[in-house]
Amino acid sequence: MPQKANTLQPAPVDSSQLFAPLGRVELARKGPAIYYPTILDSKDEYIRVGGYCQMLALKVLPPERFDTVLALCHHPAIKERAFDFFQAGLLPDLAAHVASMPSTNPDTVRTGLMKAELAFDHAAVCVSRAGLFLVTGEVKDLVRAARDVEHIGGWRAAAEWFVRAMAISPIDPYPAAELCRVLAEANQFALITDLNKVLGRAGLHPFIVGVYAANTLLENGDPKACLAKLALLKPPSVPGSPLANTHGYALRLAAEAQDKLGDYQASYRSYVEMNRADMTPGIDGKAMIRIAQRDAAIAYPRLSPMSRDDVTMLLGFPRSGTTLLEMVLDSHPEIEAMEEPTTWDAAMAQLRLGTRPKAAALLGQPGGGVFEAARDRYYTEVERRRKKSGARFVVDKYPMRTIYAVPLSRLLPDQKYIFSIRHPFDVVLSCFRQRFERNAGMANFHTIKDGIEFYDFTMSQWFSVHSLADTQVKYVRYDELVTSFDATLQGVLDFIGAEWNEGVRDFAEGSQSRSALTPSYQKIRRGLSIGVQSAWRRYSFLFEGQEAAPLRKWADFFGYESK
Repeated sequence: MPQKANTLQPAPVDSSQLFAPLGRVELARKGPAIYYPTILDSKDEYIRVGGYCQMLALKVLPPERFDTVLALCHHPAIKERAFDFFQAGLLPDLAAHVASMPSTNPDTVRTGLMKAELAFDHAAVCVSRAGLFLVTGEVKDLVRAARDVEHIGGWRAAAEWFVRAMAISPIDPYPAAELCRVLAEANQFALITDLNKVLGRAGLHPFIVGVYAANTLLENGDPKACLAKLALLKPPSVPGSPLANTHGYALRLAAEAQDKLGDYQASYRSYVEMNRADMTPGIDGKAMIRIAQRDAAIAYPRLSPMSRDDVTMLLGFPRSGTTLLEMVLDSHPEIEAMEEPTTWDAAMAQLRLGTRPKAAALLGQPGGGVFEAARDRYYTEVERRRKKSGARFVVDKYPMRTIYAVPLSRLLPDQKYIFSIRHPFDVVLSCFRQRFERNAGMANFHTIKDGIEFYDFTMSQWFSVHSLADTQVKYVRYDELVTSFDATLQGVLDFIGAEWNEGVRDFAEGSQSRSALTPSYQKIRRGLSIGVQSAWRRYSFLFEGQEAAPLRKWADFFGYESK
């Protein structure tokens, strides 16, 4: 099979069409009475409703718009605000008329959203979330709708919803920051430049504009100009500000620019500052280790054999190549690769509740059936999430689950695994350099020391159960996947039980239509041109002391150089 380079470039998008709802956004700074009339006649129902909601709430709706408001009162967001508006304006007849008008039942919309989430029906979730905005009139619901849409429609679909949110609430920096984030993750820097022009003309969100202008300079190969641009910006001074996330992004850009200029000590200091800014009080990174230890200490009985050859877990460690492999496998028409589903979490939640007598009775699994019920729950959750028509095999990818190797081996003794390996130095360094979702697991990556300890614990858990020769496990080296794609992937497909399919080489194209749930997506969307992505030698000063001894041990174990 000949090797085929995959260097997909993002498809161009017409910025004038995408940003058309922001055509008069420069009027936003002149006040709501000036700006909002410019969107009240929008053909977009959400923008129109949002505009009327804002004018009603701010009590600036002119009388010539009253008839239109009454016609829109079937939307609860409009009805509630219209009633308050007319009451406050001492117009009881109009208020009474509004009160008598039928509108969508908010509970019906919220219940529909709950049912869609339970069914993992992402399309229905998107519809319900958008419908919720028509109930509440809150821009936060449009932002949530954008994220839901991204999950099934990718960045292009999500961008349209973020633009809606910006049109309705142009002064709020959060929708603008989220739109820039999505565009940057999709490598759409030309669109970012066009958006910056719109915001610049309007005098809106100068910090966001500056940060992403610097991002574009870096992307275009000018790290010095990137740093110069960042140096001119004034970061937010209020902790928890909507701009705090953009500030963290700016610190990461500075670190990347310094890296490209060869100043690795300065780059490291910027990454330290980035991680310090991203730390969240109350989130304990060691909590996940304690949970894993507690779950491993449970007295598991020997369960009867239960083999599911159609389900394979994809584990390893964050930043070890699992997302790349997941995207490649999901490009195969007979494989459905699930990205970090809570399948195992559901099984363990079942187990923990089942060991409590009152909860066990409530669940209907008292006594010895607790462990079998937890095992069955895992496969039930896998089936609940299956959506890909024609897929015969499931790959359940969740690298952080590796830490639960002991309970996995007890509840699922016959489970098949693909395990992604990458140089331990590169893995820990890469985790330290990323900005992950803020949770107990990812809190272990705010310092190199914590990352090393977490990696050592995770690998110790895994290899207390498995070996490199374990036939239940297919070990895949990230560098071999990138440099010997066809041969490496053929071995993985053989392990799963699937035949070769040419579609696997088009994984980058498929990644364009999926939400970027991990930091890996920006590079994966560029295809195999990403290369091996090894950086540890540039930061070797981080791995020379005694603190890094556990990591050197694992580098030797996997056969990587550590000096």
